[in-house]
Amino acid sequence: GTTVDTAGNTATVIATVNLDQTPPTVGTPTWTANPITQGQSATLSVSASDSLSGVVGGEYYLGTTDPGDGNGTPMTFDGTNLNYTFTNLAPGTYVVNVRSEDAAGNWNSVVTTDLVVNPVAAPTGLSAPSPTNQAPVLTWFSDPDAASYNIYRNGTDIGSSDTASFTDTNAPTGTNTYYVTAVNAYGVQSGPSNTISVIYDTTAPTISYSVSPAPNTAGWNNTPVTVTFTCSDALSGVATCS
Repeated sequence: GTTVDTAGNTATVIATVNLDQTPPTVGTPTWTANPITQGQSATLSVSASDSLSGVVGGEYYLGTTDPGDGNGTPMTFDGTNLNYTFTNLAPGTYVVNVRSEDAAGNWNSVVTTDLVVNPVAAPTGLSAPSPTNQAPVLTWFSDPDAASYNIYRNGTDIGSSDTASFTDTNAPTGTNTYYVTAVNAYGVQSGPSNTISVIYDTTAPTISYSVSPAPNTAGWNNTPVTVTFTCSDALSGVATCS
């Protein structure tokens, strides 16, 4: 531009304008792991570039409601990729929307990806011999995703096992209910397995008898005698009585 005053003096200036009306370009989202198990982390990476003003950052938001440019959760930018690590997510499928911003304030349209978080599977097939006069031995189907199992008796955690079996050496006599949960490598516990009842009986049954006809005063009979046995067991019940 040029200016001239009334005395004939002139001045000029050259104006420099940086104009960028083109939003950044982003690539296809990638995950370090997807799907993941509850408790596991996953890092999302999305390449971002801008040939004019350059990429300065980016953000993500979950779901289908767009909070507006600049109102999402910030992501880190390493000069090539936008990155964010997701942790402690509940089971479900998450819709993740990503966009980047350049130095001119342009935002690209979102790119969308899904992250699936699977719950820790509950153990199946819990069983144990019942009734029993030995410490109850519980077994169930092994789960390759389980790092350990927690065992519950009558609703109380009584111990853990690294294998798909457990012997309850401290079981009280009587009827006890059991269920088992799985714990994955990230310390997240599953829901309960099927519940079973085990009758633990270490008390011998009682047995008594009567004879008919009764012996005489000397304790003898001189006719055929019928002997009747009466048996009882308050816990597991009588199996045979003869």
